[in-house]
Formats: sequence, C-alpha cells, structure tokens
Amino acid sequence: MDATAERPDVTVPRAAGPLTLAAAGVSALEECALRTLLRWGELRISDLSAELGLTVDEGDDLVDRMVSAGLVTASPPPTRVVAALPPELSVGRRLRAHQRELDLARESLIHLVEAHRAAIRTSTGADLIEIVRGRFAIRQQLRSLQENAATEMLWLCRAGQVAMSSAENTEEMDALARGVRYRVVYERALLEEPGMIDSVELSTAAGEQARAVQEVPVRLAIADRRVAICPLVPVDPGVTEPTAAIIKDSTLLQALLALFDHVWAGGVPLHPACSDEAGPAAHNRSGPVTETERHLLSLVAAGLPDKAIATRSGVSVRTVRRRVAALMARADCRTRIELVWQSARRGWI
Repeated sequence: MDATAERPDVTVPRAAGPLTLAAAGVSALEECALRTLLRWGELRISDLSAELGLTVDEGDDLVDRMVSAGLVTASPPPTRVVAALPPELSVGRRLRAHQRELDLARESLIHLVEAHRAAIRTSTGADLIEIVRGRFAIRQQLRSLQENAATEMLWLCRAGQVAMSSAENTEEMDALARGVRYRVVYERALLEEPGMIDSVELSTAAGEQARAVQEVPVRLAIADRRVAICPLVPVDPGVTEPTAAIIKDSTLLQALLALFDHVWAGGVPLHPACSDEAGPAAHNRSGPVTETERHLLSLVAAGLPDKAIATRSGVSVRTVRRRVAALMARADCRTRIELVWQSARRGWI
C-alpha cells in the first residue's frame, strides 16, 4: 500500500502498550512505529508522525534512529517515505545479539559464583554460620531458601512446629512446579498429627519424594546441597523465640548432608493415594497390588496405627485390619514386619 492510500479502519497500538520487543532493544515508540509501518506498508514521515502523535521534527529524529538501528528504510528528502524492514531480519538480528550478550553474562555469573564459593571456603567460621532468632525470621529464611533453590531441596521433618507447619509451606508447590526436586523424610509422630497425611499426599502428588522413619534426629532443610537451616535448640514450650543456624559450604554442611543421606536410606517410601481406576499402568508400576493397596502398605510401613490409617482412608479399623490380613496372606507373612519386608522385596512399595 502506498503512502497516499486510505487509512485502514483499525486501531493503531500506542506507546503505552506492552513493550513486547524491549528484550531486543526496541523502545516502545519504535515498536509502535514498526507496527504502524507494517500495517500500512509505507508512510511519509508527516503521516507516520501524525499516527504516533509526534511533531514532524520528532518523527524525523525517530526515523533517523530507526534507520541507524537497521529497523526501517527511508527515501531521501524531501519526500522521505518510510518502510519497515522484514522483522525476522531486523528485530531477529538484534535478539540474537542480545542473546549472545546474555550467554556471556551467564558465563560470567557462573565464574563469580565459583569465586564467591571459593572465598567462603577460605573464610573464617563466623562467615560460614549465621544465627537467626525468632519464628518470623526463621520462616523468612526458609521461604528464601526455597525460592532461590535451583535443583533440589532436602528436608528432615520432626513432630511439633518451630517456624511453620507443612500446610503453610506454600513455597514448595511453586518450587516443584518450576522443576526443583524435593526429598523429604517425615517422623512417624509427625504423620500422626491431624491433617498431616493429607498434606503429604498433596505434596507427593505434585512430585515430592517422601519417606517415613520412626524418629528424625534433627530438623533440617538444605537447598542445592550448599546452604542449610537447622534449629539450634529443642522445641520447648518455655522458649518463645527459637533459634536456628544458616550453614554455608563447609565440612559441617557436608556432615549434615551425610546425615540426611543416611536417614533417607533408612526411610520407607510414602506414596500418594490413587484411585484403583487409574488404569493398568498404575497397577503394573508396583506389581500385583492396586494403588490403594500400595498406599495402605506405605502407611503400614511408616508405622502408623490402624486407627490413624482408617481415619485417613475413610474406612473402619476392621476394614484396615482385613485388608492388611489379606495382603499378609498374599505375601505368605505371619507378622506386619514380614509384610513390610516382603513388600519392599517384591516392589510393592
């Protein structure tokens, strides 16, 4: 369409619109000019200036900048008809240049992080451990730890609340959604607390890997195997302000990682409750047991009493015992300990 054609009956986006090309170094006004030129095909500078709400001098300066940036072409004065260059060439070239700059910046950041970690390793002990006091401060640190985690979160969870409950840990779902791996070990007494099994099932359904043990030695959270938070004093009703340590890259952190790995290795996997109507794939995943039976076995292996299992499953204690007895008969076991061992051996849990 030439510069004298009738204007199309459409709304032209203004500079206040979304800066969708900002990452390519294209300003809002330049983007509006590009969109306008692409719609018309070509325009005289006077018409383009009117479309953008600029004076002719301001439009002339804008076109000069866009010509220099390789976004448009303009014929010589006095007519100066302006046309947009193909966006895949003009804007695409700028995006590729910015991408190269980002790649270089990312490499520089990696070197800076490594230099920072090396500096930490050679620092004094005071630089490696930070003391945090109070529930609110500990809660904020746990939130920050998860929001900044890039690959993995490790947790040892004990009964009783220090800074936050599992239901309050909304950061976990966000981290799981962006691909952070969660491995969590729960103390049996914690699983018996009201609503805890529901909370664990929501987390495992979202991707958390959970295990249960009889007793967790210490509360612990570790992000990316480089920063840990660990309470320093036991839970005591008389202590109103708990205290925790933030532990950075050090031999102490390596010891805490070894502790987690040891506790994790001895834990019983906890599986989310699934419908038996999940299909053949769900059944084949764990051998000749249904997903409901698999879930039941994980709770039995975790050491939960029949009453707690019945309450969670919405059935009677008698039904729980009947189902456990049927599984014991199928596995040719006389005791629940044998059932747990056989279930692990057969791949049922």
